[in-house]
Amino acid sequence: MFRQGQGASIPKWLLFVLIALLLLWRTQGGLLLACAMWVSAFLYMRRLPRRLKGLPVAWLPVLLGMLCNALVTVANDGFMPVKGLPSGFKPLFPTWVPARPASHLVVLGDQQSLFYFSIGDVLIISGALLWCVGPWLIRSSARFRRRPAEANCVKGSCKVTTEKHDQIRTLAGCASTN
Repeated sequence: MFRQGQGASIPKWLLFVLIALLLLWRTQGGLLLACAMWVSAFLYMRRLPRRLKGLPVAWLPVLLGMLCNALVTVANDGFMPVKGLPSGFKPLFPTWVPARPASHLVVLGDQQSLFYFSIGDVLIISGALLWCVGPWLIRSSARFRRRPAEANCVKGSCKVTTEKHDQIRTLAGCASTN
């Protein structure tokens, strides 16, 4: 059950249940399936490996996006209201319904102005991108921070005159060579 050095792994049955509930909810709709899917999604997020939880900048937007999407679907009996859906358009999944005056939390629903994504979708996508790019950014910034400032001030490292070199050292804040 535990991987070496990574803590608890995600049980395969939880992933299977999450995918099954997602497909059932998307094809059938309904409050019970929506609630079950969102509960399993939050349980899945809780069991993420430490290496992903160690990036709070990425993890928090995904969690907040899931919360936004869960709130709007549960408030609308398991359906996602879509603001700006053209009349006569039949969505791919029955869980998307045109926003009506009786719809709740429409601001969190899918919006035409966001290319039919919701605020929650945007947060989830940005967090997922940060999960992918975040470790690279952290490594790059650590490498940049480790590079000493004096390395930029070595005489003869570039083709400048001694006078120009001293001006550059002064501007860079390097110690005087005199």
